Amino acid sequence: MRRHYPIVLAAAALAISSAVAIQTAQAKPPGDEHLDMYTVRAPAAQAAGFARSGFDVVSLKPSGAMTEAQMVLSPAERDSLHARGYDIAVTKDKQGRSEAQRAAAQAASGYTVYRSWDEPGGIRDELHAVAA
Repeated sequence: MRRHYPIVLAAAALAISSAVAIQTAQAKPPGDEHLDMYTVRAPAAQAAGFARSGFDVVSLKPSGAMTEAQMVLSPAERDSLHARGYDIAVTKDKQGRSEAQRAAAQAASGYTVYRSWDEPGGIRDELHAVAA
């Protein structure tokens, strides 16, 4: 059983760090990073290359000859894609809020998820406690 601990710990570390990274990106108020979720309409071949070009692509949804790419973009990335002729719109939820607005509302109500890796009580300490 002890020989499986390193594998279990590695999987737990990966899962926790992935969840923290995702939640941290979602929980930052718009003033911090100015990131938001956008729907970018592009021809399928071009949309498939967004991730290879370094963009944060969340999903690709074919829509006829075009593809709708859900992407997390900074203002500079948004402006660059818009200047290249892509149709870009802020993605909104059913209440008409952008992802950045939703995250800001969550943060204002006390929802915080960020924890440091190496500060006391951080993720490293938690993994050491689980291993012990």
